[in-house]
Amino acid sequence: DIVFTSSLESISGAAFSSSAIRSVTFADEGNPYVASAAFRWMGELESFHIGSEMSDFHDDLDYNPKLATITVGEGNTHYKAVENVLYSRYSSTWYVIRIAQNRAETSFTLPDDAFLTSYCGFGALTLKTLILSDNENRVPDYRFSHCESLTSITFGNHENFEIGYSFYNCTALEEIIIPSNVKSIAQCAFEECGALRTVIFENGYD
Repeated sequence: DIVFTSSLESISGAAFSSSAIRSVTFADEGNPYVASAAFRWMGELESFHIGSEMSDFHDDLDYNPKLATITVGEGNTHYKAVENVLYSRYSSTWYVIRIAQNRAETSFTLPDDAFLTSYCGFGALTLKTLILSDNENRVPDYRFSHCESLTSITFGNHENFEIGYSFYNCTALEEIIIPSNVKSIAQCAFEECGALRTVIFENGYD
């Protein structure tokens, strides 16, 4: 386990990559700069806490298959964690940064006031049910690739909705319903979804 004190000023990229650390905690006082990929590829990481005063955290906590718990210190106006999903605020809009890959919760509903970011759900191993909001107009590339337990996807009702290269290797997915507002499906959108047998188009195509 590692606890960073308030005197810390910065952490560079890949600083703890591939380490065996199980728990990372930043003090609720202090605002260190944390570079992208500082805590990537940590095979034993189970919990992560962002301090109350932090506003310069740039890591997406990717490739941490045992990560189950994400928390944010009370009063932080730049980040929040809800049911082990990390959000970052830009201007007045919240963005999903990371769905903890081994969280106890098996469903995720995208809030109406939040949007997806790169790799936010990548490899969320326990995610079974995904519900997208009507405000999101596209599932961008890679967002939910390698979600190997995913069995249910509900797309939003945004006009001209697009499905990107988003669900690669979702090996438990057996059926999907494509609503009539979906206007495009990207190349390889459901590649390596080996259990997928049924695709239903609400506009009548199959």
